[in-house]
Parts: sequence; C-alpha cells; structure tokens
Amino acid sequence: AWTSAGSFHLRVQELERAVEESHRSHVERERDAELTRMAHSRLTSQVNASRQSALELAEKKEKLQQETSKQVHELDFTKNQCRELKEHVKTAGNLMMELVEKNSELGRQLDNHKHEAQVVKKEQRELR
Repeated sequence: AWTSAGSFHLRVQELERAVEESHRSHVERERDAELTRMAHSRLTSQVNASRQSALELAEKKEKLQQETSKQVHELDFTKNQCRELKEHVKTAGNLMMELVEKNSELGRQLDNHKHEAQVVKKEQRELR
C-alpha cells in the first residue's frame, strides 16, 4: 500500500513539475510572442519611414531632373547666343577692316588731290 502511495506521491510531484514546466514554457512563449509583436511593430514603422523617404527622394529626383533639363536648355540657348555674337563680332571686325582700308584709300586720294591742287596753283602762278 505504501509503495502505491509513494508511487502516487512521486507521480503527483512529477505532474506538478510538468505543470510548472508547462507554465514556465507558456510564460516564455507569451514573452517571445510579445517581443515578436514589438519587433514587428518596430520593423513596420521602419518600413513605412523607408517608403516615405523613398517617395521624398523620388520627388527630389524629379525636381532635380526638371531643373537640370531647364539649365541644359538655357545653356544651349546661351551657347547659340554666343555663337551668333561671335559671328556678329567677326562681321563687325571685317567691316572695320574694310572701313580702315577705304579710309586709307580716301586719305591717299585726298593727298593726291592736294598735291595736284598745289601743282595747278603753282602752274597758274607761273602763267601770270
């Protein structure tokens, strides 16, 4: 009878240990589940923040591309204006050279006319 009571007592202790172990295991699972929920929540926040950052970066990239495109267009326009201005300067330079040559030519002609006029005056004086 005692063996069966001792065996019953051992069995009860065994069951109590199993219940404690089960309870401890349950508490650990609960704690693990809570840690997992917290980690999930934190990761979800990080993913949302990353998405927001990606959207903001995409908007900034679009604006920068538009600005770059505008600046390239303005630069092309400025290059064209410079090219045209160079042509005008070259044309003006050529005209100036022509005018200088024409002016020299007219100066020589004037000198020749003065000389001829002096010769004519001298001849007239000699004729008198």
